[in-house]
Amino acid sequence: MKPIRLISILILPAIVLLAASCLSESVPANLPGAELPAPRPGSGEQIVHHKAFSLSFNHEARIPNWVAWELTPERCEGPYGRNDANYDWDPRIKNCPGRSDYQFSKYGYTRGHMCPAMDNHGDLQALTECFYMSNMCPQTEALNEGSWNSLEQRCHVYARRYGRIFIVCGPVLSNPEELSEIGRGITAPYRFFKALLRYGTLEDGTPDNSSVAYIFTQDNARSVVSVNELEALIGFDLFPGLPDDVEEAIENQRRDWR
Repeated sequence: MKPIRLISILILPAIVLLAASCLSESVPANLPGAELPAPRPGSGEQIVHHKAFSLSFNHEARIPNWVAWELTPERCEGPYGRNDANYDWDPRIKNCPGRSDYQFSKYGYTRGHMCPAMDNHGDLQALTECFYMSNMCPQTEALNEGSWNSLEQRCHVYARRYGRIFIVCGPVLSNPEELSEIGRGITAPYRFFKALLRYGTLEDGTPDNSSVAYIFTQDNARSVVSVNELEALIGFDLFPGLPDDVEEAIENQRRDWR
């Protein structure tokens, strides 16, 4: 395969929705190419933009609806490690859980990163923010250390191979029968999702656009689905910044990347 040079970037929506039912911050200038899911007015979500990722926080569930970021080869390297950061509440979110709310010994769930620490080793602020509890969901050890972790590592391979990928992940909250509760009103979902996007061109100008999505369970099972199937399940438009023709062409794809 020829080396890939991504020359196209995704343009963030110019309008920031500000309403009592959908709290949102303006997008910082250092995130010009990040592809974010569409806000969902009336949902009660709070959209927060940290240095290296953005999230939609669900105040009722006390976990994120989604976390989104851009992964490049540069973000896969760096001098900082997990020992340089601590789990902490997110100062921008009043209802954010604290580090002790999960109580693994009592409930059996780990503090599962959505945007992983390994994607933020190059910047201390980014690493610190990725340990905020707003970036966490209750996950079993089997999932957190199993197929979830395997895909996190695989995403580094994709970022180095393709130059840049966009990632959105989070819990599946659409089926109340799959949800339980731990601590002080923290929702523990049975399923999680992750969607990956490539959007750019090869050196010869050939478009290199592709997407793939995955569903995970707390039992450490993983299945491949299309982005369209995933969006129908979770109720969010994950890649609204794509041109309509590109979105139509790639969001029905259902195959692992090489």
